[in-house]
Amino acid sequence: MARRRGALRRTRLRGASLVLGLAGPFAVLGLAGCADVGSTPGDVGADPCSEGAPGSETPSDPGFTGEPPADAMEWQESAEDLAGRLTALAGDRLGGVWLDWAPERTLVITLTRGPEVPEVRAEAAASGLAVDVRYTATVSQGDLLAAADRVSGELGQVPGVAGMGVDEMNSRLVFDVASGDDGGAATCARLIEVLADAGVPYGFDVFEGPVESTVRTTVSFSEAYASAGATVDLIVGSCNGDPEVTALEQTADEVRVEVTSTVPAPGWAGDGCLDSLTVALDAPLGDRVLVDMTSGDVVEVPPVGP
Repeated sequence: MARRRGALRRTRLRGASLVLGLAGPFAVLGLAGCADVGSTPGDVGADPCSEGAPGSETPSDPGFTGEPPADAMEWQESAEDLAGRLTALAGDRLGGVWLDWAPERTLVITLTRGPEVPEVRAEAAASGLAVDVRYTATVSQGDLLAAADRVSGELGQVPGVAGMGVDEMNSRLVFDVASGDDGGAATCARLIEVLADAGVPYGFDVFEGPVESTVRTTVSFSEAYASAGATVDLIVGSCNGDPEVTALEQTADEVRVEVTSTVPAPGWAGDGCLDSLTVALDAPLGDRVLVDMTSGDVVEVPPVGP
């Protein structure tokens, strides 16, 4: 299943808070402003994407923009080391842990509601760093990860789901949903059925894009290499897209090539690789100009070596 902004193991940057995914394969960077987060799960209304669990935390503004202060990395490394120790002490009470940069640099750790874990506060106090220990999490990180693992196998059967992440800040799972033609309603309604027995809060993040994750279309090529024979190798703007030549025009002065491949649909993210494609010509390229018919650009071809 194709996924937007990375696969299940992913990070996101929204707002000011850096969530540290120290205890499992899911990490989300401060999910501030999820497009659709509504009430406690119940009967699906006119807008299924408004169902889900509301957030419980509000990220602060970023402490800096542009280049970080010179001492930022040193502080972050110290805070991350401390976060690892606090995570171990919190055990199965851990809700989430992240860095807040404003109004002052603070390591935030949440634990599930209940008796305090004194070792956590003692370690935080001994560190000399600003640490905010909160007993506000409704679900532990372990429970969220376990729930994510339980439902992940069914997500491939729900069209329009581009990804899933663990929002530790708000103790919930968050699902990326393509808007499609109905604002994501059909996808959200199907997800609600899948999540009926998940046992954890969840929310939906609807993005503009079609339900189908890929399209077959013409793509550009940015690099080309000629051989001593009558072939040209192209570097194509797709990743594992099964590219093919769909138009080839050859004259004494130029060679024009059109390539078609499968690429992510608008709004969906793909992998970061590039495809290669060998084009057979009627004669060596020689001094002829190579033109990408999709972009209309002339693509420079390095001279063939001896």
